[in-house]
Amino acid sequence: MTFEQLECFIAVVRYDTYFDAAETLNITQSALSKQIIRLEKELGVRLLERRHRTTELTEAGKAFYEEAQIIRDQYRRMLVRVHSFSEKAGNELHIGALPIMSQYHLTGPMRSFAAHRPEISLTVTEAEEEEMIRGLDEGSLDILIARKHLADKKSQVFFPLREDRLMAVLPCSHLLSGKEHIDIQELADERFILMNSYTSIYKVCMELFRKAGIKPEIIRTARMESILSDVEVGEGVSLFAEGNYQLFHSEGVTAVPVEETPELTIGMIIDKGRKQDAAVMDFVSFMKKACS
Repeated sequence: MTFEQLECFIAVVRYDTYFDAAETLNITQSALSKQIIRLEKELGVRLLERRHRTTELTEAGKAFYEEAQIIRDQYRRMLVRVHSFSEKAGNELHIGALPIMSQYHLTGPMRSFAAHRPEISLTVTEAEEEEMIRGLDEGSLDILIARKHLADKKSQVFFPLREDRLMAVLPCSHLLSGKEHIDIQELADERFILMNSYTSIYKVCMELFRKAGIKPEIIRTARMESILSDVEVGEGVSLFAEGNYQLFHSEGVTAVPVEETPELTIGMIIDKGRKQDAAVMDFVSFMKKACS
């Protein structure tokens, strides 16, 4: 038994003739008749008696008609309910972001997008790289706000928003503090206090050391606020993204750009398949324009 057969049967009963029922369903009388015959064969009873140009329900047909309407109505309600979830999902965006929104001034544009498109529910979750990658792969996240190196060129698209660079963070009394640029080799013998190992900047620093052939002496890892205090009293030096430094800098330290460092561009990452998603691309376009 199919829902198409139920619709055919109900239409015949309501319109009293095969002709009118077929017209309503936009099918031929022959196709309609075949659906009714298949239904009766499956049930093993006769549901309709044809009287010249009209039809009449049998006793079995009367009982089946009452149940058929209930089943048909429940089916329609189910479709409406499920479709509402589909529409809602199409109007929801789940954003995964590194904890960098403030220093790159991205909170304001996001709020503007939410005001501009109130029908789209925007959820932002701060997370570190591995969690965000997993969320994008599993579909729980639609867009990532992260550094460019996180994007997989084969399966994902990166849209830049903000530029950044790596800075050597030194005590103001350090011999290198007055330079315009620092080569990473000039820091080879320094003691380093880096950001926590789960952060993207830590991973960028370790890759930089590896390429330069440096085995750094890392005395500890910590949060930015603690690192700046330790650098200020001369315990070691650090490496920050410039955006991080500008947000948390203190008077006793200075920051000097590091030459030939990895690209630290901040932007949006989506799966290539989501380029056809209207809500995703509306957000991407809005943010690109707001940050240009």
